[in-house]
Amino acid sequence: MLYARVNFTRSSGLGNKLFPWARAIVFCHQFDATLIPPKWPSLRRGPLAREGSILGGVPILSYPGKIWLFNNFRQGQVASKYLVRASRAPVIDEKLANSLIGSGQFNEINAVIDFAGDADHFSSLHGHRSLIKTELEKISVQSVPIYENKHSLITINVRIGKDFKCARSPDDYVHKGGIRTPIEWYVKVLRKTRENAGYCMPSYIISDGSERELRPILNEPSVHYLKTRYAIQDLLLLAQSTYIIGAGGSSFTAWGAFLSEADVITIDGQSMNWFGLDKRLKGSVKTLSL
Repeated sequence: MLYARVNFTRSSGLGNKLFPWARAIVFCHQFDATLIPPKWPSLRRGPLAREGSILGGVPILSYPGKIWLFNNFRQGQVASKYLVRASRAPVIDEKLANSLIGSGQFNEINAVIDFAGDADHFSSLHGHRSLIKTELEKISVQSVPIYENKHSLITINVRIGKDFKCARSPDDYVHKGGIRTPIEWYVKVLRKTRENAGYCMPSYIISDGSERELRPILNEPSVHYLKTRYAIQDLLLLAQSTYIIGAGGSSFTAWGAFLSEADVITIDGQSMNWFGLDKRLKGSVKTLSL
């Protein structure tokens, strides 16, 4: 019998954790394997040291749900007899499993397939979006409102956390990861998106920034800051969007674009295509300069 096990990198956030989980979900669907439920919560001290309410960013009271992922997902149940069998089965790396699939020997083995890391991001997940989205919603404890006017929903994902650094030159957007997109860029793109649409579309911000840091864009009309308590709520909101104005280099923005197939815009030099989002999505993937 086949089992799938997900190993999360301790320091990874929700966006990066979803890559191995999604590959495991697709694998289980294709080979009738049993998923050993992963442990989503993890106590990460790094973000707390970098941010915290004193320095801005995610409020300390929101850390359990936003950073450590407590109470975001239901803990799946697997019959104890399967867990016992899995504990006795050999563990095979995902790459080795893929080579066995190609050799035709795969159906003859009894093993736990180990999924870890980002791998090829979304490149191998295209064609499985509906399955992944359905399974994600199924295990989510939290939910967000279902917006009736989805055709006019703009979601703005602003990364201000201290793990994202300010660019020293335009070249940093091309050659470095984890670069903070200037708040002025979000204002410019929001205005342009509304101008192209011909009316002032309601817009919602999800962010790890404080109201003070977000003030320039909050001063724009019909912009609402959604102060959610759980990371999965932010992602499910992105999954409803038709337009996403996002942080370049953010796997969270990329997952929102993948799940929603929205038109996504990021700053020049940090295209979402780096994550393997391409023309196979219905929505467009664009960049704009500052």
